[in-house]
Amino acid sequence: MQCKTGSKEKDGGNRFYVFMSLLVLIGRGLGVGIIFYKGMDATVGTAFEENYELNAMVEFEYTNWNTPGVGNLYIKNIGEDKQLIAKQIGSEQYAYSDISGTLAYVDYTNNLYIAKQGAAAIQISENVSGDGLYFSKSGRYLFFNSSLDSSQWYFYDIRNNTKGIYNDAEQNNVYIDEEREDIYYLDASSNLHKKSKGGDEKQIASNVEAYSVIDKNEVLCRLNSGNPAYVIYHARGQKIQEERIENIDDIDLLQLESSNKQKLLCFIGHSPSEPNVRHLYVKLKGQEAIKVAGNVTSYSYCEGDNSLYYLTSEQILYQLAVPKINKKYLKDRNYFIKALEDSKEIMILENCSYFKPSPNHRNIMARIQDGTLYLCRNNMKFKLASGSLQEDLFNDYVVYRTAKNEIFVQQGINNKELEALEQPILLTNQAQGDYTTSLYGKYLTYASLEGEGNEQKVIIKAYNKATGIVDVLDDANTYDKVLVNQLTYIRKLKYDEVVGAYACADYNCLVKMESDGTFRLYRDGIEQVSCMQTYEGYSRNSLMVEEGGIIAQLNPYDSYEITTVMTIGTRITLSMNGSCEVNVDGSTTYTLTPITEEVFNQRLEQQKEVEEER
Repeated sequence: MQCKTGSKEKDGGNRFYVFMSLLVLIGRGLGVGIIFYKGMDATVGTAFEENYELNAMVEFEYTNWNTPGVGNLYIKNIGEDKQLIAKQIGSEQYAYSDISGTLAYVDYTNNLYIAKQGAAAIQISENVSGDGLYFSKSGRYLFFNSSLDSSQWYFYDIRNNTKGIYNDAEQNNVYIDEEREDIYYLDASSNLHKKSKGGDEKQIASNVEAYSVIDKNEVLCRLNSGNPAYVIYHARGQKIQEERIENIDDIDLLQLESSNKQKLLCFIGHSPSEPNVRHLYVKLKGQEAIKVAGNVTSYSYCEGDNSLYYLTSEQILYQLAVPKINKKYLKDRNYFIKALEDSKEIMILENCSYFKPSPNHRNIMARIQDGTLYLCRNNMKFKLASGSLQEDLFNDYVVYRTAKNEIFVQQGINNKELEALEQPILLTNQAQGDYTTSLYGKYLTYASLEGEGNEQKVIIKAYNKATGIVDVLDDANTYDKVLVNQLTYIRKLKYDEVVGAYACADYNCLVKMESDGTFRLYRDGIEQVSCMQTYEGYSRNSLMVEEGGIIAQLNPYDSYEITTVMTIGTRITLSMNGSCEVNVDGSTTYTLTPITEEVFNQRLEQQKEVEEER
């Protein structure tokens, strides 16, 4: 399970931080460990550039239906033949980084390998669980855990070919600064350590429950006990300085933002006098934090217009201009308080359900409850689209997907006048599910249905501002599963692959799916249901039901059994009371196990004989 814990900025003299957390262990009476990493190094760059080419993909083919979830794994360069990497690999037992071009997989003996196009695979570990493989966003680090002890976690440095180990019982919170190669971790005694690239290690703090790295030498810690509960530790050289945060409780360590240029730290927390209200605070170095807004659910500091954007529990998006920090404010907090009080709070949007900043924090994208999408900047808002289902904002464009299966790209978002935006570019009006993007939006990938009738096929495409639209894979249904740029496409199952005979033990019935599309259900030797079903192709790992008729659902991860899915009003439900009826109140699922035609006929005759004896 992964969760984004926040972002810190900025470009130039400031730095943009992306934190991802990987839950190491949940349940079984043991604690939870988290590995954090900062997703940026020379590959990505401090100017939000992605200096790599999208030139390869990973493909998976099931070996056969009788071996649950197992198949062959390939790497394929765009426009070239595929290269077989490994056989007998689980369909969820691998991970791929487009940035580093590295494929990691666990084989059936629990050995972990890494491979690249044109090179032989290299074993890097053994006794590895394939369920937790995960690359850092830069592709430099691979995270995995032990198949023998689920609390034992590792990270592997692809660049230096080194492995680190972190035991959940001893070191349960790890943060990796990929750019500087510093490692922070909590030990079993709640001591926070920092280990530098050169191997030097020092203890920063003790009695730490949780922490968040603000900058190179600054860490905000929540302590296990004591007053105050939150302390900023400045760890320059061997000297550790403490900066206490007074009279604030429950600081959300997942929503910290800072600006070196403004010498400003922003966070959400509670005041002791209002424990149920989430307040937004700003803090200058060495000064007590200042409350600027209440009932805040999320916020972002935008350095482009030097403003705080925040969303309240009433779903109102506000903008508050932040005074430019000067020596006067840094010397006397009261001057800064007065300047904040004089700043005008502006209501940007009502009924706002979501907003996010661009990576460089110069634009804001917001969506209201009905799906209308806006671009906001400098007290201005501009309507981008209606009915958005998915959207992303990058430094120089917005992408969004509508309810009509359209994907649009809006360029020119940094124009001085938002009203002067050019018309958006339509990438497709036949999108097959969500699109995916690279970290800073250099590549946008999506599956698009093209052609007519029997000539229809799903094409995986990539959009890049410099090159435009490029076909990545001409026919995605050639493979069972394709992974490229975080886009996972699972091929559509042909109808003839579900034609056949089945037994349902739970309902004590037999089912036949005929080649002409007829669905037949037999119970007690008597045909009780006969209907035609609409079949337009379904995902191989989950046969989604199209409108009308009965169809099967396939779960390849467990038993490859086919399951009939009946839902509201459109399909026949097999009810436990022995009747067949159309269920308008809910849904029921029964398992159908594939059997041969010979076995089907034998069981049908046995049912008839039993019924006659009755």
